[in-house]
Amino acid sequence: MSDKPPAIAPAKTLFDSPEYAAAFSDLPLSDLPADFATRTLIASRTSHGLQIDVKVKAQQVDARFGDERLIMMHEPDSPRAGAFRVLTGRLAERGSPRTVLCTSPLRQEGKTTLAVNLALALCEFGRARVLLIECNLRRPALAKLFGFRPPTCASKLLLLSGHAPTGEWHVAQIKPELHVIAVDTASLDKPHVIDGPSIDSSLRRLKRVQYDYIVLDTPHVLGHADVNLAQDYVDAIVMSGYSKKTSMKAVSRAVDQLSTPKLLGMALVG
Repeated sequence: MSDKPPAIAPAKTLFDSPEYAAAFSDLPLSDLPADFATRTLIASRTSHGLQIDVKVKAQQVDARFGDERLIMMHEPDSPRAGAFRVLTGRLAERGSPRTVLCTSPLRQEGKTTLAVNLALALCEFGRARVLLIECNLRRPALAKLFGFRPPTCASKLLLLSGHAPTGEWHVAQIKPELHVIAVDTASLDKPHVIDGPSIDSSLRRLKRVQYDYIVLDTPHVLGHADVNLAQDYVDAIVMSGYSKKTSMKAVSRAVDQLSTPKLLGMALVG
């Protein structure tokens, strides 16, 4: 395997033109049903001949969008936002993976920025229903980033999913087309490690619900095995990094540790 994964988010210099942003300005919004945001989604799967319902209840939350990392919201016409739109196209070229894991080689290298803006780009203009799941139980950030209190802590939903196959999933509605499962730091008494079988069980159930895409915000690769525990259960992996901060040595080590064709490339978020 090459030491350097392909760059699937283009350099910002490729989008320094108003024509790119203008190409998106006239796209029509999808006609959404009146109960789109509040209805209970019910999907079924067969397990040993039994029919099991997967119920997801979306609760509208009073989210705040002041965090500058929300590039798709704060800078929708910028080259940086354009790069995230192109990233969604790159994923489509690679088979439109429904479950995408976002990570980075080391801490503070943009993995949450990548996950959040990828989710926002995928659901832009109401084109898709997206679920963003916080799987970084070591250093959660999504609730603070969006400024809301999760209806149910992600750790509880993920870790208990295998024990309660008919239980309800309470998710936060950030936008009608974007739902979030985040860690409630107030109820998380200590850092947890994501559990591979729990991720498997959760994604198997949630893929039966009418989400077009599920984006996972996970810990960084190096230093522990969290991402390795989850990588078998997703369709694709994208690593984030910073052009002037992320070292190629760390990238090479992360690629070697993952050692999977599911790693589609690296997105430079700054």
